[in-house]
This record gives sequence, C-alpha cells and structure tokens, in this order.
Amino acid sequence: MVELESPTAKALTKAGLPARHLVAAQKQVRDWRTWLTRNVAYARDGLGLTDIDCNVPAFIVIGRRSVLAPRQIEQYRALSTQSLTVLTYDRLCDAARTNTN
Repeated sequence: MVELESPTAKALTKAGLPARHLVAAQKQVRDWRTWLTRNVAYARDGLGLTDIDCNVPAFIVIGRRSVLAPRQIEQYRALSTQSLTVLTYDRLCDAARTNTN
C-alpha cells in the first residue's frame, strides 16, 4: 500500500516530531489496515488481492531530502518500522533509477 503526500510537505517539525501531513498519512495507513482486518475476504475474493492481509507492507512518500536538517535525518529514519516505510520523493527516485539500470 502506498500513501502519497506532497513533495513540498514536511514530514517533521523543527522539534523533530511528525508534522501534520505525516500524521494524516499514518492515520490513512492505520485506517486501511483496519478496513482490511474487517474486509479481508472481500479484498481477496472480490478485488482479487489474493495474498493480502492487514499486515501488508505500507509506504508513505512525503517531502524532499533537501529540507531535512542534519539532526532530523536520524529522526526521519526512525519513522520506518518493519511494516511501514517512510521515504522522501528523492529516495523513491533513487530506487527507481537503481532498478531500471
């Protein structure tokens, strides 16, 4: 599952806390996972997503690398968990370039 936010949105506040756009994106992921928990049979049979479950990997793409202060980089990396990856548009583009070469 992929949640796209604006490339101009900031993921972190100056204090290093999740900014409002990131908080909203995290809520969207939680809401989709809740929906999947309740409707997994429909998702698998009705939508053809045969292998899906509520622990499907999720990605939030938000902001640009250039707006992160050096002290925020570690905080930004800590936003990702085993089932949720938070990444900048720059990292997404880097990954796409690597996979097409």
